[in-house]
Order: sequence, then C-alpha cells, then structure tokens
Amino acid sequence: MNLKRSVKKRYQRIVANRALRRYKYVHLMYNEKFNKPFVDFLNKHFDEKEHLILCKRSFEYPFPDASNVIEMIDYVGLDFSHANIEKIICHSLFDIELVDLFYNNRELLNKSYWFMWGGDLYGAKRDEKNDFVRKHFKGYHSDLDKEYALQTYGMEGKFYRSFYIFPLSREMLDNTVKKQTDCVTIQINNSSDKSTLEMLDILAKFKHENIKIRTILSYSLTQYNEQIIAKGREIFGDKFEFLNKYLAPQEYAQHLAQNDILVLNQGHQEGFGNTIASLYLGVKVFIRRESSVYGYLNNDGCYIYDSMNIVNLSFDEFISNPYSSANKKETREKYYNEDYLAKLYRDFFED
Repeated sequence: MNLKRSVKKRYQRIVANRALRRYKYVHLMYNEKFNKPFVDFLNKHFDEKEHLILCKRSFEYPFPDASNVIEMIDYVGLDFSHANIEKIICHSLFDIELVDLFYNNRELLNKSYWFMWGGDLYGAKRDEKNDFVRKHFKGYHSDLDKEYALQTYGMEGKFYRSFYIFPLSREMLDNTVKKQTDCVTIQINNSSDKSTLEMLDILAKFKHENIKIRTILSYSLTQYNEQIIAKGREIFGDKFEFLNKYLAPQEYAQHLAQNDILVLNQGHQEGFGNTIASLYLGVKVFIRRESSVYGYLNNDGCYIYDSMNIVNLSFDEFISNPYSSANKKETREKYYNEDYLAKLYRDFFED
C-alpha cells in the first residue's frame, strides 16, 4: 500500500470510529447504482444525525454525498460494538470483507441486517463461513426472496417488506417520450444471460412479424455475448439489436420506454427494478414462473405473464396488453410512492 493510501486509510478509520460512537444506525455499502438514490431517500425522510453511511468508492457510479457519509477504503480497525448502535445494515453481501467482518465478530450479527440484492443470495459462494453469516443475521430485506433464502439457509431472523430505491425515479419515467413506430419492440432480459439464447429460439416463430428484438449485453454473464449476437442476427437479421454499454439512469429510462414488451427469462430473481419501471411505463412484462418475482408481483396486484407460456401464444395474444393501466396504477401507489416506502423503512428502524 502506498504512503498516500495508507494515510488516507488511517484518517478514514479515525473519523469513522469517532462517528460510530454517536449514531444509532450504521449502513455499510459501496457506490453501486442503487446506493446514492437510497441515501438521498434516507436523508429526506429520516434524521441524518441517527444514520451513518460508511461507503466504499468501488465503481464509477455517483457517490453518496451528505454530511453523514464517510468514504472508506475498508472496515479494518473499526469498532462496531458501541452500545448506541442499534442496527448495522449491510446493503448487499457481494463484498467479501463484510462476510469476514461478521464471521470474525459473530456477536455483531445480533444487531445486523442484510439487504438482499439478488445475486448476493442466488450466486453466493457456499462454504461454512458464507453460510454461517447469511444464516445468522437478525433480520433480512426483502421478503421477495424469503422462500428461497429459507430453503437454502434456514434463517431464523425476521424478514421485512421493503423495496430498494430504484435508480430510475418516477420523475425520470414521467419525463420519457415513447417514439412512434409501427413495429413491436421486445426486450429480452436486463443483462447478458444464457436464458437469452433460449428466448431467442422461442421468439423465432414471430420473426416474420413487424418486430424489433433487443437485449442488454453490458452487464452480468458477458461470456455469452458472442453467442447471443450470432443467434440474434441469424434468426432476426436486422430486426435484432443489442446494447453493450452502460447508460445513465435517465438514458436507460428512455430506453425502457421504447419497449412494448419486456421478457425476463432468468430462472431466478433478477431485474426487479427493470420490471417495476416497465410496468409503470405500461410495458407488458413476461417473467419465468419459477422466479420469485413472478409470484410476488402477481400476488401484490400486478399482472405478470409467464415467459415459458410464450410458446403457446399467437402473435396477437403475445402483444395484447389489457392490464397496462392497472399495472401503472399499482406501481405508482406502492413502489413509486415515497410515503409508502418511508413507512416500510420506519417500521423497520423502529422495530
């Protein structure tokens, strides 16, 4: 470690340890695309003097900026044992340092909570250390993944209903403009995935219809990109296109607004934010039935279709979207309702 980094790390540790003596709630995170919107929401609806955010600068996404945010290189040498700390909240468990922290300081799990993002649950390394930590948190967000989490780890902690604050805000979605075209635009998945190849074959029966097929290749399992591009062009020719770069949230909101149909064909929970934004925009959404999102949203009053049933649909049935208005109303009243979301978090913090 060079001298400048060493000095910075020592300074961060001193500042963070002083702060840890004063705050009730400590949030551990890194600057992924979800976290700045969450911090902005948190400080808007709750007391900044009660919430401390320790955030690593891991990616090029906007960094949370507030008086209660401290940038960290790591968590080495921090004292989380102060009696004033009521809750430690881990915003995902992709960071192996967090797993080590709780495994080596197991008493902290009695006041710690895991905000599940999906991949940190479904793609987690399975060994004694990772399993132990994931099983023994005092509580979990969200209840979306509750069934799988319980089957996999047998947690004994409480599950809370809450939703992360989406990078695509309601204001961004309201400011999108759908371009007028005479074709049906269909997006497959929100990231590069082997299941995209399967869905390209399923949709091949519509290749002579007036459609545009597109997919996202800038995220996740990019080792499938060449196969996806080759198959997409082979089946659909110039009706196939792909996005292989990251877009700013407002740009991506505009991208989603051009879809008529979104097909999420992954077998596990992924793309929840894409799903909610698409429903709000009036897009018809298909999700694989075994994904927890399918049942969760249908039970929550939204209308989601099974991607594995597309093989049985005519083109007219496939594109029909009678519940567009109902889905927009449902998402507006829950997932994009800040008062509702704030109540869910308030119930958690006060529990």
